[in-house]
Amino acid sequence: MQIKTDLIKDCFELIKPILDQIIARFYENLFLDFPQTKQILIKYDLNKQKKFLINSLITIIDNLENKKNLTQFLQELSEQLQKLPLADPHYDWAAQTFLKTLGQFLGRSWSSDLSFEWGSVFNLIVNTLKQGVSLNMQNDLQHSIVAHSSQEQLISNEKSETSCLTDEFKQNIQNAVKAIVLKQIKLEVEKYLKEELIEISRMTPEELIAVAIQPKG
Repeated sequence: MQIKTDLIKDCFELIKPILDQIIARFYENLFLDFPQTKQILIKYDLNKQKKFLINSLITIIDNLENKKNLTQFLQELSEQLQKLPLADPHYDWAAQTFLKTLGQFLGRSWSSDLSFEWGSVFNLIVNTLKQGVSLNMQNDLQHSIVAHSSQEQLISNEKSETSCLTDEFKQNIQNAVKAIVLKQIKLEVEKYLKEELIEISRMTPEELIAVAIQPKG
């Protein structure tokens, strides 16, 4: 549905000089009608929130006829608002409160036509913000899945590397044991030969001849 941007901009120019008062009343109405929001927003600097809201409204109204710029700004706005613990109903409550507040300030000038057009503007804002939240959540989920998959792959690789190292470690142990055993055998053989040589050195020629001609087996 096409928004009557001229009507909105003309109205906005009228209220722009008192926009700070309107935003202050907006928060009063919001906390009165939806006290749940006060528990969330009161934790943050309200003055900064009000200035942020005023600047956001000015940017939105200025770009009503520039769909590309407006969409980009609302998507960026959605990312910033995600820093606050907000849910879909909070956006709807804010839109309702803005309409109520504008009606209070415009008084008799607040016609059904103005109410409808401003309602269309806030519906556009709210729907775009919600879509931005949903899209960011999907992206976060996708990033989470990719990160989880990468982590699993990393763990798998580490297990594979650990397995390879374990086989190599076992082979090294086997080689080390084999070397120790062979060294021990060599020492035993050398000891035996040394003892035999000592025994032979003590024998007389006759005893050596007797041993040599002695039948084996």
